[in-house]
Amino acid sequence: MVPQDPEKLSLAIGTLAYLWATSFLVKKIATRSVVVGKVVSSDGVPVAGAEVEVLVNSPGKMGRIVATDGSGDFVMGLRKQAFFSARVRVTHPEFATAEFQTNSAIVICKLPSREGPTPSLSA
Repeated sequence: MVPQDPEKLSLAIGTLAYLWATSFLVKKIATRSVVVGKVVSSDGVPVAGAEVEVLVNSPGKMGRIVATDGSGDFVMGLRKQAFFSARVRVTHPEFATAEFQTNSAIVICKLPSREGPTPSLSA
Protein backbone atom coordinates (compact mmCIF):
# COMPACT_ATOMS: atom_id res chain seq x y z
CA MET A 1 0.00 0.00 0.00
CA VAL A 2 1.35 3.43 -1.01
CA PRO A 3 0.97 6.19 1.62
CA GLN A 4 -1.35 9.02 0.50
CA ASP A 5 0.12 11.62 2.84
CA PRO A 6 2.94 13.45 0.92
CA GLU A 7 5.09 13.58 4.07
CA LYS A 8 4.77 9.83 4.65
CA LEU A 9 5.39 9.15 0.95
CA SER A 10 8.54 11.27 1.05
CA LEU A 11 9.71 9.46 4.19
CA ALA A 12 9.02 6.05 2.60
CA ILE A 13 10.94 6.97 -0.57
CA GLY A 14 13.83 8.36 1.48
CA THR A 15 13.96 5.23 3.60
CA LEU A 16 13.98 2.96 0.54
CA ALA A 17 16.73 5.04 -1.08
CA TYR A 18 18.78 4.89 2.12
CA LEU A 19 18.36 1.12 2.41
CA TRP A 20 19.29 0.60 -1.25
CA ALA A 21 22.39 2.81 -0.94
CA THR A 22 23.47 1.09 2.28
CA SER A 23 23.01 -2.35 0.72
CA PHE A 24 24.99 -1.29 -2.36
CA LEU A 25 27.88 0.07 -0.25
CA VAL A 26 27.99 -2.98 2.02
CA LYS A 27 28.23 -5.26 -1.02
CA LYS A 28 31.01 -3.09 -2.50
CA ILE A 29 32.97 -3.00 0.77
CA ALA A 30 32.51 -6.73 1.36
CA THR A 31 34.22 -7.49 -1.96
CA ARG A 32 37.29 -5.37 -1.20
CA SER A 33 40.47 -5.95 0.77
CA VAL A 34 42.41 -3.03 2.16
CA VAL A 35 46.19 -2.69 2.25
CA VAL A 36 47.44 0.07 4.55
CA GLY A 37 50.90 1.31 5.31
CA LYS A 38 53.38 4.02 6.12
CA VAL A 39 56.53 5.17 4.34
CA VAL A 40 59.24 6.89 6.39
CA SER A 41 62.82 8.02 5.86
CA SER A 42 65.73 6.26 7.59
CA ASP A 43 65.31 8.87 10.36
CA GLY A 44 61.66 7.88 10.84
CA VAL A 45 60.29 11.06 9.21
CA PRO A 46 57.09 10.45 7.17
CA VAL A 47 57.65 10.58 3.40
CA ALA A 48 54.83 12.43 1.64
CA GLY A 49 54.25 11.84 -2.07
CA ALA A 50 55.93 8.43 -2.27
CA GLU A 51 54.42 6.18 -4.95
CA VAL A 52 53.37 2.78 -3.57
CA GLU A 53 52.62 0.04 -6.08
CA VAL A 54 51.16 -3.28 -4.96
CA LEU A 55 51.08 -6.10 -7.50
CA VAL A 56 49.19 -9.13 -6.24
CA ASN A 57 50.56 -12.24 -7.92
CA SER A 58 48.67 -14.91 -6.02
CA PRO A 59 45.89 -16.03 -6.07
CA GLY A 60 45.18 -13.76 -9.08
CA LYS A 61 46.86 -10.93 -10.92
CA MET A 62 45.91 -7.35 -9.99
CA GLY A 63 47.67 -4.17 -9.03
CA ARG A 64 47.20 -0.64 -7.79
CA ILE A 65 49.31 2.46 -7.36
CA VAL A 66 48.65 5.14 -4.73
CA ALA A 67 50.61 8.06 -3.27
CA THR A 68 51.34 8.59 0.40
CA ASP A 69 49.72 11.55 2.14
CA GLY A 70 51.45 14.24 4.20
CA SER A 71 51.89 11.77 7.06
CA GLY A 72 53.48 9.12 4.84
CA ASP A 73 50.34 6.97 5.09
CA PHE A 74 48.52 5.15 2.31
CA VAL A 75 45.33 3.14 1.98
CA MET A 76 44.64 0.95 -1.03
CA GLY A 77 41.55 -1.08 -1.90
CA LEU A 78 41.96 -4.34 -3.81
CA ARG A 79 39.59 -7.14 -4.75
CA LYS A 80 38.91 -9.24 -1.69
CA GLN A 81 41.39 -12.06 -1.17
CA ALA A 82 41.41 -14.45 1.77
CA PHE A 83 45.19 -14.75 1.46
CA PHE A 84 47.47 -13.10 -1.02
CA SER A 85 51.08 -12.72 -1.99
CA ALA A 86 52.12 -9.37 -3.42
CA ARG A 87 55.14 -7.51 -4.74
CA VAL A 88 55.44 -3.99 -3.31
CA ARG A 89 57.47 -1.21 -4.93
CA VAL A 90 57.92 2.17 -3.22
CA THR A 91 59.49 5.08 -5.10
CA HIS A 92 60.22 8.74 -4.34
CA PRO A 93 62.63 11.06 -6.19
CA GLU A 94 64.65 11.81 -3.03
CA PHE A 95 65.07 8.21 -1.88
CA ALA A 96 66.26 4.82 -3.07
CA THR A 97 63.53 2.55 -4.46
CA ALA A 98 62.36 -0.28 -2.22
CA GLU A 99 60.96 -3.53 -3.62
CA PHE A 100 59.87 -6.49 -1.56
CA GLN A 101 57.47 -9.43 -1.36
CA THR A 102 54.75 -9.53 1.30
CA ASN A 103 51.63 -11.42 2.31
CA SER A 104 50.63 -8.81 4.90
CA ALA A 105 47.90 -6.20 4.49
CA ILE A 106 49.92 -3.85 6.73
CA VAL A 107 53.16 -2.50 5.28
CA ILE A 108 55.78 -0.21 6.82
CA CYS A 109 58.66 0.78 4.58
CA LYS A 110 61.76 2.74 5.62
CA LEU A 111 63.41 4.48 2.65
CA PRO A 112 67.07 5.59 2.92
CA SER A 113 68.50 8.44 0.89
CA ARG A 114 69.72 7.51 -2.61
CA GLU A 115 73.32 7.09 -1.43
CA GLY A 116 72.34 5.21 1.75
CA PRO A 117 72.15 1.48 2.55
CA THR A 118 69.63 -0.96 1.13
CA PRO A 119 66.01 -0.04 2.03
CA SER A 120 64.54 -1.79 5.05
CA LEU A 121 60.94 -2.72 5.66
CA SER A 122 58.57 -4.52 7.88
CA ALA A 123 55.46 -6.24 6.64
